[in-house]
Amino acid sequence: MFPPSSPSTARCCNWRVFVWAPKNGFEANGRAAFWLVLGFLAVAVLSLAAAAFAAGRGIQEPARRVLAAAQALGEGKPVSFKRTQMGEANVLGAALVEAAGRIATREKALREPEQHTRLLPRELSHRSKNLLAVIEAMARQSDRSSSNRAEFLEHFSAHRQPGAIA
Repeated sequence: MFPPSSPSTARCCNWRVFVWAPKNGFEANGRAAFWLVLGFLAVAVLSLAAAAFAAGRGIQEPARRVLAAAQALGEGKPVSFKRTQMGEANVLGAALVEAAGRIATREKALREPEQHTRLLPRELSHRSKNLLAVIEAMARQSDRSSSNRAEFLEHFSAHRQPGAIA
């Protein structure tokens, strides 16, 4: 048993109060309270761990989709993004899709002049060959109707006059 506590005086009526209690009762209640608190703490820790695991699983799929879209953008492949329940991932995915569209537009704009530049030499070569073929035909025609060099030059020069080639 605990020794009696020092007396306390009640304010309302001036009575003196002594508390006597068995020592075993306090120790038993203290042990029970300790195990109860420890049990609640264990349940709380396990609940928090389960909630953290569930939240991690909820973030994993949206993060994987954003990562796949970013990798596709980096490799120059078409980018697509399927919306998720996570708003932040949706914002990132939409930005990656938009960036891929802009990059594709710029690449197309860069390719068009390049194709035009490659086409010009071929077109110039084709037209030059056509022009040489026309000159050669004029020379042959002039040569057939000429008996000497002076006559050839006269006929060939006549073909050069405006309106001579129709």
